[in-house]
Amino acid sequence: TEEIIQNIENIISRIRGNIVLAREKGINFNYVDEPIDIVNAEIIADCMEEIEREEPRFNVEEIRILENQELAKYKSNKKRTKKWI
Repeated sequence: TEEIIQNIENIISRIRGNIVLAREKGINFNYVDEPIDIVNAEIIADCMEEIEREEPRFNVEEIRILENQELAKYKSNKKRTKKWI
């Protein structure tokens, strides 16, 4: 439902340490100078754990990180109003 989608969007947009009285919640983005493969794997793992803990109505099967170019293409195809670069 729309409520579940909105909850998941909220969950994956949280940055760990920024939530008052719940500093452990959120995604850890402190992977400076780490190889991109490790960063992607850590972010995916964090997202899966957060979604499974915070939104039990949703079953996570796969999470993929899109590169900027792929994401831009997706957004432009979805909105069809402007091309994202």
